[in-house]
Amino acid sequence: MKYTVTLFLFIIIFTSGCADHNISLQTNIDFLEKENFKNQCKNQKIYLKIIDDRPSDIIGKIHVDGAEIRRARFQNEIEVQYENFINLFFKKNGFQVVSNDEERDKDVILTIREISYRARLASIEYNTYFKIDVQNLKNQKKYFQQYRSQKIKKCIFLLPNEKENNDYINKVIDESLKKLTKDKNLIKFLSN
Repeated sequence: MKYTVTLFLFIIIFTSGCADHNISLQTNIDFLEKENFKNQCKNQKIYLKIIDDRPSDIIGKIHVDGAEIRRARFQNEIEVQYENFINLFFKKNGFQVVSNDEERDKDVILTIREISYRARLASIEYNTYFKIDVQNLKNQKKYFQQYRSQKIKKCIFLLPNEKENNDYINKVIDESLKKLTKDKNLIKFLSN
């Protein structure tokens, strides 16, 4: 009976698109274009660094009865996607993003800690977590904040296919990035 149930679950999950696959990360820059930010930080020069500090490039694994049947990774560099988004956000707020060897007012380091999904009983849990560290080089003050986001997708017997998985992961990432854009304390710290 145990082997029949395992075989049944394996067939259902396998036929629902659960082979190893690459996920296309696409941060939603459109909402930044539409957003009307106060251009309050003119002449502030910042240096931006993105660090991928995840323990592994594997986003998620799904196991059935101890056997791994699905693994997912990003097909594009996530640092570049995050950098494009954050650069545009800072520029919309009036900052000038400069290179490391130029004179600047502040260092901004964004560290990506987690982008993952986990199969649960009858659901999949999607998580993102990144943190931002800002140092004011003039007065040595620091600002630190974490941004997390989570979505749970109910799925009884059928797991999301590759496109659905892609969409869910990107939605969770966008949600956490939007939290950064709404962080008034961050902009206040950066503008002083």
